[in-house]
Amino acid sequence: MKKRLHEKIYAVLRQEILSQRMPGERLPSEAEMSKRFKVSVVTLRNATQALEAEGFVQRISGVGVVVCDRKKHGHLALVLRDVAFCPRPLYFHLRFTSLLQRNLLRAGWRTVNHLQITSGPDGLDELRDGITRGRYTAVVWTLGDVPEEFRALAKEHGVTLLGGSDQPLALVDYDGMIRAGVDHLVHQGCRRIAGLFSGPPTELPGANNRHASRIFKERIAYHGRATAPGWVIQDTEARLLGSGWQGFRDLWTASQERPDGLLVLDDVMYRDAARAILELGIRVPSQLRIITHSNRGDDLVHPFPVTSLEVDPQEMAAEAAEFVIQSIEGHAARTQAVPARLIPAKEETTRPTPASLA
Repeated sequence: MKKRLHEKIYAVLRQEILSQRMPGERLPSEAEMSKRFKVSVVTLRNATQALEAEGFVQRISGVGVVVCDRKKHGHLALVLRDVAFCPRPLYFHLRFTSLLQRNLLRAGWRTVNHLQITSGPDGLDELRDGITRGRYTAVVWTLGDVPEEFRALAKEHGVTLLGGSDQPLALVDYDGMIRAGVDHLVHQGCRRIAGLFSGPPTELPGANNRHASRIFKERIAYHGRATAPGWVIQDTEARLLGSGWQGFRDLWTASQERPDGLLVLDDVMYRDAARAILELGIRVPSQLRIITHSNRGDDLVHPFPVTSLEVDPQEMAAEAAEFVIQSIEGHAARTQAVPARLIPAKEETTRPTPASLA
């Protein structure tokens, strides 16, 4: 579609603001700019009003049109994973993204949300249009992969793109979580240790199930303990109902010898695994000791004594917001890894029915 005259002027002025002008700098008067572009003042004003609507400039009485401080007036596009069609809500995702948006708003950035329905570019037409029109200072991919189309589009239009699986906004110290989990089970006297990991895609930034299983096995070997081939389940999709239930039953029946320790690296899978443990009548912790990933603030009820490796979504969101702000302001920003907190099991707990784990 052919651009109208004021849209062409808008594009020129926007590029000058981004590359040449400083916050607080006054633009030439409308009369001067109308002569420069050889258009009427009305056409020129349409262009400056579009810039004002997008937060690039503001009109100050008695001063004129002034370049905005983008920290206070810029728009950020936040791409969020749509969980409407997910079999069950993902607590970490919901909590992390809402806290990230709140932190950015408090720092003075206006945000516009876009839902990524699939792992690809489908359903993101408004985001595509916003990047093309120069609506955003930056696009922030909160979780998951960035489709190549949007990487190319952002580069073409000079829009900063942050996030994606290759450069998450913040990370969980996943290796540290695995080592801490194995160490704890060993210190509790476990000699045969199993692992239940979520397969891709995972919602925990920094998680990589193939890498995780290697670190897991290396840590077990470091302590001189054993794990059987069937005791490491790593390709199960945690968001599918019953995945952890089936994964645990598979590892529990993989050999005649049973594990006496279990590390679960996904809180959603743990809910399903707990059902299987109750149904099989396994005694916890006398027959099997368990340590699992959890998220602070979740209302998960444990039907037996379980040690948790707790990740704080609020801490993750604070680190992610700092990374975004530092990157946009041109500072050397580094993705920070947030450690998990080990919370020992409570020895006394009420044993509910499997239905309470829903």
